Amino acid sequence: MNASIVGNYSPNLRPVLLFCSGSHKASNCNWAARQTAGDGVEQTCQLSTSGVERTVGLRVPASFDTAATKIFMIYLHGGGGGGGGGGGGTITDCDKVANLFSIVDSKGVALACPLGLTDDLRGRVWNVYYCYINTGAAPCWSGPPPDDSGFVRAIIQAAEANLNINPKDVFVTGFSAGSQMLSRVITDDAGLVSAVAVVAGAKAVWDQNSGPAYAKNGPFPPAKNPVSVMVRRGDQDTGTPVCSQPDHSITTLDEDLAHYSQQFSCTVQTPNPNPFCPSGRGGPPSAETYKKWSGCKNGVEVRAYVIQGAAHHLYTMVEKPDITSSPPPYNGQLGVDFQPGWEEQIVWQWFANHVIP
Repeated sequence: MNASIVGNYSPNLRPVLLFCSGSHKASNCNWAARQTAGDGVEQTCQLSTSGVERTVGLRVPASFDTAATKIFMIYLHGGGGGGGGGGGGTITDCDKVANLFSIVDSKGVALACPLGLTDDLRGRVWNVYYCYINTGAAPCWSGPPPDDSGFVRAIIQAAEANLNINPKDVFVTGFSAGSQMLSRVITDDAGLVSAVAVVAGAKAVWDQNSGPAYAKNGPFPPAKNPVSVMVRRGDQDTGTPVCSQPDHSITTLDEDLAHYSQQFSCTVQTPNPNPFCPSGRGGPPSAETYKKWSGCKNGVEVRAYVIQGAAHHLYTMVEKPDITSSPPPYNGQLGVDFQPGWEEQIVWQWFANHVIP
């Protein structure tokens, strides 16, 4: 791993990593249980938040207690839930999709995989800041939408209380719709997390430039606290293209980068100011593959990468040979060997190197 890309690593960090998908009661999770490396064992338990019983998968390997670097992850699954939709249901589904157990067991990481609730259109998803009206590709509830920001907070608070987690050492990632939920985590829960990793996702908001099929729920609210953000999209992604859909229904990679860099008052852009999408939404992408904003509040940073040759399922390319590319995915700025498990290695290094100062 190229440390100049992902940050400065300290072996004394004790981060907690949460991979995503109000008031709460104690969960029925057995936080004292430990799993042996390679046993594939997990527990599925319940946590009450905002008066609703929610499901979360939990794996705490035996190596967690002795690891010099302790991490607690929350993974937010993609739309639909279950293995076919990006993980969910049980923590084993997360492992099948994202190859997380190798990181969890070898690094002494505690992992939580919360499960989204079922919307009226397509299955288990997350309550982001918008609702599709005429399509089935994003969440829309006929009744009150779930408090998913509160759900993430409840998991963090339960982990801090039961695993003796350092409050500064919490991280969140997710895939596709789960990555869209990360924009709510950044906005609503940023005071509880140090960094997030957005995988094949866009900022979860539809504005006046969106297509007519989308509800418009007002301006995107400001984040309460700075948090380091890394966003990655594949240049072969048709679900979350680098430069948005033809109907302009999602933000471009430039828009996401600009939003977070402005939110956190970043002042220095490298390596150049050239855009990923010179023609804006719906236009062709440029040859740019990497941007970084630094000089931000509290020392956070914002980075964006285009993975050449990668389709939408960045976390699942190894398991889904029908969507792998030839040559294999690549971005030289990341400094990793693009072999099985590369996505998890990128996420691991990013989080381990971004504990809140």
